[in-house]
Amino acid sequence: MREIPKKNYLLLIILFVVTAGIVFFARDIYNSRTTKQYTSVMNSFLTEIKLDDLNGYTLENSQVVIFISDKSTSSFEELEIEYKKIITEHNLQPLFVYLDVNNTSNLDLFNQKYDVQLKLEELPILVVIMDGKVTDTYLSSNFNEVDVIEFLEKNEIIENN
Repeated sequence: MREIPKKNYLLLIILFVVTAGIVFFARDIYNSRTTKQYTSVMNSFLTEIKLDDLNGYTLENSQVVIFISDKSTSSFEELEIEYKKIITEHNLQPLFVYLDVNNTSNLDLFNQKYDVQLKLEELPILVVIMDGKVTDTYLSSNFNEVDVIEFLEKNEIIENN
């Protein structure tokens, strides 16, 4: 039986290490590209509107509920699922629009335009606009399904039973 040189074993080990390194590197690149951008539940469920178009939209539609959130923040996912459930159960999707405020300057522009004092820490927020003016807001920091339904009933988005 012929003896295999030790350098062949060394080359085989190096080949395995390099191959494993390439596989792990490729996996990390793939994971970073596929999970890098979270997209909000509401962004795909409601019509998204840009801040520039909001003024015209609210004047054209006498009653609008704006769901304000940050579509790149996955920490709102549970709340957004709860809101989606309420909107779906009461068939309110035509009355809602989605506004992405992914930084303070976007929210500041909204605050200036509608004379309100909303903060990023309070996201997601429901804002009711009637005839182009903010009439009421609901902050999700105290989210409760019953409270949200009462809020929507109070603002005549949902008819009282």
